[in-house]
Amino acid sequence: MKPVYCVRLDGPSWSVPQRQDVRSVVEKWVEEEYPIDERGPGVSVRVDNEDPERWWRYTIDVSLGSGALSNTTVTLLMSDSETTFEVRTAVVAGGKQITPQSVQIKDMAMRTLVARVIDKGLFRDADRSVSTKDLRVADV
Repeated sequence: MKPVYCVRLDGPSWSVPQRQDVRSVVEKWVEEEYPIDERGPGVSVRVDNEDPERWWRYTIDVSLGSGALSNTTVTLLMSDSETTFEVRTAVVAGGKQITPQSVQIKDMAMRTLVARVIDKGLFRDADRSVSTKDLRVADV
């Protein structure tokens, strides 16, 4: 597995409406990036939702050809004292190759999702609210 993109944001414990708001942002993003009507063979979107008061996770697998797979997880984990939001993408080698081919994964979609969640104003760093107003989210 080759990590391609990972962002983990930790913050204080969120209220139920705040959690629902972030989940709504993630669900809208999944539908924008992987519309259900356009998901063809090789695209899988799953939701792990056994205990939504404590955690939930979206897992998106996309076949890249040659047996390789792009695996993206979007996770929200809540405890009594803190909340963790994480977006992680990795390429999983597959097929008969010993050394997997180099695969380019564009991370703009993941960065857009993280920016939307940050804009909810739920994270703080050094006693200041974390915001995207000073960040530039651009395709590279």
